[in-house]
Amino acid sequence: AVVSTQSTGGVIALQPLFFGVAHLHHAVELFRAGTAVSHILFSLVFKTAYTSIFGAFSCYSLLSTGSIFGPIISHAFCNTMGFPDFSGIKDASHPKLLSTVYLLGLTLFVFMCPTLLDCQSFSSIYC
Repeated sequence: AVVSTQSTGGVIALQPLFFGVAHLHHAVELFRAGTAVSHILFSLVFKTAYTSIFGAFSCYSLLSTGSIFGPIISHAFCNTMGFPDFSGIKDASHPKLLSTVYLLGLTLFVFMCPTLLDCQSFSSIYC
């Protein structure tokens, strides 16, 4: 229903909010484990933010390729890998190199997505 009433940009902006909110159940798990409320709130905001960003990527991928397989594989990969542990950088044998590689990977991902997910290449109906 959302796709039929919203522009493609509107869908990419709106859908990730639902995806982020769908992950709020983690707060209940933390609460039941006796975690401090301040930590729960920080975790809640952080997880909602990054899952919303991932939701935007997934939606963009789906609309660009017209295939559900890319978002499913991306979601499985992200669930398996988890959020990167940046706290380990300072203890690494080469922290500057590791920081550079993280930054390079993020930069390449951001700049390559529009090219790799060009809807003209996939003949998507959402172009």
